[in-house]
Order: sequence, then C-alpha cells, then structure tokens
Amino acid sequence: PVAGGGWPGSLLGPIPSGRAFSNFYLKQQRDFKNQGVSEGDIDSVKMKGMHLDVTSGNDLDSFVTSIEFYVEADGLAKVLVARKTPIPSGRGLDCEVFDVELKPDGTASSMKVTTAVSGHAPAQDTTIRALLTLFVDAKVL
Repeated sequence: PVAGGGWPGSLLGPIPSGRAFSNFYLKQQRDFKNQGVSEGDIDSVKMKGMHLDVTSGNDLDSFVTSIEFYVEADGLAKVLVARKTPIPSGRGLDCEVFDVELKPDGTASSMKVTTAVSGHAPAQDTTIRALLTLFVDAKVL
C-alpha cells in the first residue's frame, strides 16, 4: 500500500529509500525442492518480466515519475534489473527488463528486490501489485 497525502510508507519499498519489498531464497522454492534441483544444477537465473498493477487508488502516472528495480544479495553488488520512465497513463505497466545474469544472487542465501522511485504521494491510499518473472535454467536428470 502507498499512503495518500504525504510521502508513502511503502511502494514496493519506501520512497525514496529503496528498502526491499521481497526477500526469497530461490533454492528453497517448492518447485526446486519437488524437482530435486540443487544449487549446482542451476546454470542461469534472469529476470524476464516486471509488471505492476494498481489494485485500488490512483493511477501510477498520477504520482510516480520513474521507478527502478534492483536485485541484491549479501556480499554481491546491487544490480539494476528493470525500470520504467516515463510512467504511462493507466493502472498497469510493464517495465523495461535488462538481460542480467542473476545466478550468484539467485543461489545466495537470500536475494531481495529493492526499488528507487521518483514522484510524490498519491491523492489517496493506493495499492499496487507487482509480478516478477524469473527464468531459471537448471540441469534436470
């Protein structure tokens, strides 16, 4: 949720601090466990999509001017993986996604996605849903 009437407390992470909105351990995801995939089996991890939808409140273009998404993991450099500027009118958008190898991040103990957002507070409380799509290339026996 993004609070209306002042700088929001969070938009997939606070504006403008860029705190993480998601932490996950790729190796512990159900699909990997069920398939018997281990860290050594993973050849590549890349972001293939980042989509945002406003589920309630103001359209994104009414308060956001640009947004960037970064992937971070302990001991590794922060990597720009997606961005959108300018923000199109409407309630949803697809971000420009960069072809960046994320295997070191994806096989780390924890990987987080953070944001850098420019804009101002929306006129009313606004809820945004983010859909991140990762492509994981793994050896399967």
